[in-house]
Amino acid sequence: MKNIFGIICIALIWGCTSPRYVYTPSAVNNPFLREKGEGEINAMYSTSTSNGENGGGNSNVNGVDLMGSYALTNNFGLQAHYFYRDEKDVYSLSWPNETLDGTIKYNRNELEFGIGGFVPLEMSKSIILSGWAGVGFGSTDMDESSQLSAGASGEKIGALHYKTTRLFFQPSVNFVVSDLFKAGLVSKFSSLGFKDVSTDFNELELMERYLEKLEGNNISLWEAGYNISFGFRGFKNVLFTHQLTFAGSSNDYYDLRPLNFSIGLSYVFKPKQSKKNVKSE
Repeated sequence: MKNIFGIICIALIWGCTSPRYVYTPSAVNNPFLREKGEGEINAMYSTSTSNGENGGGNSNVNGVDLMGSYALTNNFGLQAHYFYRDEKDVYSLSWPNETLDGTIKYNRNELEFGIGGFVPLEMSKSIILSGWAGVGFGSTDMDESSQLSAGASGEKIGALHYKTTRLFFQPSVNFVVSDLFKAGLVSKFSSLGFKDVSTDFNELELMERYLEKLEGNNISLWEAGYNISFGFRGFKNVLFTHQLTFAGSSNDYYDLRPLNFSIGLSYVFKPKQSKKNVKSE
């Protein structure tokens, strides 16, 4: 009985000290559109970290961001964004006679669609003010396990699945220095809703993980950062791209990963020149 009570206490401590991340930020789709016919396709590797609190641990986050955009007119465009994350957090808690090793794994994906406008702030179109709005649909699977050094009797396994819906507004200021160097400052404001929660955790276990209020709840998110695209002469239409964004929420009840780092390639479409312009050249 004493051993069972000890196992329960250790499990409760681990549940309260190890964060369960309900959200991991992605790259923000902030294209450098200026005129009709322009477009971008971005493929990026992305990663993130833990927040360094609540028990520490080692995080391994890997994923991809696939983004596309197209200017339908000189001031109006469409965009789409898909992201996927494979995440793993490993924790270890030690006592004089026991050690508890825990692993939490996540699989996340989301598909976003947006519409927006962009307005040059001067004649050369080197400074562009942009604004996008849209919706997103995603899902997350979380699986966790823990193992006491005493043996299999201390093993605890649980799983959680939920879907998300997002409404977002995204303003930015972009600087197009040349075709080979572009930089942007971007913010993204989102309302993220959770639904269709299914789990094999009981009510107490959900409370220990601060997940009991997830079903039907909404949180407000704010993401801000920069993106840079640069290239070299001889590589037509292909640019290297990098982005760093930080994430926060007005609701501190839930744990969020604090940042996203992305690096990849961007393929840029240019508008076709009219016959009149070709002759004049």
